[in-house]
Amino acid sequence: MSTPVKLVAVPHGAFVTDKAAFKQLVMMFDRIAIQDLIVSDPNVAPSEFAWLAELGILFDFDMEKLADDDDYRPTFDQIGIDLGETLLPAIGLNVDETSTPDVTIDLFELLGMSMRISTDLTRLTASLFRNREHLDAYAVIPSAHSSLDRDDQGNHDVMKIVLPTFPVPEDDVTWQQILEFRNGPNPFSFVKNWISDVARGSLTLEEADEKLEHLLDQYRKRLETHQMKTTTTTLEAFVVTTPDKFPPGERALFSVEHRKMALLQGESTSAGSEIAYVIRTKSLFEF
Repeated sequence: MSTPVKLVAVPHGAFVTDKAAFKQLVMMFDRIAIQDLIVSDPNVAPSEFAWLAELGILFDFDMEKLADDDDYRPTFDQIGIDLGETLLPAIGLNVDETSTPDVTIDLFELLGMSMRISTDLTRLTASLFRNREHLDAYAVIPSAHSSLDRDDQGNHDVMKIVLPTFPVPEDDVTWQQILEFRNGPNPFSFVKNWISDVARGSLTLEEADEKLEHLLDQYRKRLETHQMKTTTTTLEAFVVTTPDKFPPGERALFSVEHRKMALLQGESTSAGSEIAYVIRTKSLFEF
């Protein structure tokens, strides 16, 4: 019997300060990659990070070494230019001879640039893990920090799939319950496969409805088996597709929207390939 492929989350940095959202990641993904600077700094890292790393759930990485790739260098250089010459000077940081400290940027434009840079960095890191480390890695971004709904410039067909009632435990779930939940097949992997099948056009409308209803019901029952009080959140997936693979619109348990987007270095152009997952989290910046 083949060993199941481990799903790896490459989370946006905002997850570090949101304990409830981070618990959701630990339940959805087998392993989670966190930049080593965050893990090693006790002033930044939550107390749970150390023993999650000991259990092999959390692993750290050196971004500078991971990103040392000629194919990715132009993209990272452009992000560095945006940071060093525009974004940081606009907020009074890192002003040097190449920056433009006198430039005036609208607050919403500044927020949009910040979201785009952090979203792109998360996507690029996941792409590096897939292509250089051969891990089944995916970018995961909190909805309050995602720029994906604004990234509508590009020529690649992308499907946005929204699950508005994705089951998750209540915030007070214990780490012991989470570890017990992880002892067994990962139920999120089946939802992930369903998402890819929809983007590839492998399911009819009726098949998609029936299969998702079954998967979410099984997911919910699995949570309840471990005495977890459940609630729901919104899970979004941005997935590469091809035209006319699945009709757009709202269904009972999900919705589909077609759009054009630009893919970043190393992101697969194959239908069914995920660009990123977006999770709605409780945030002061949610809007």
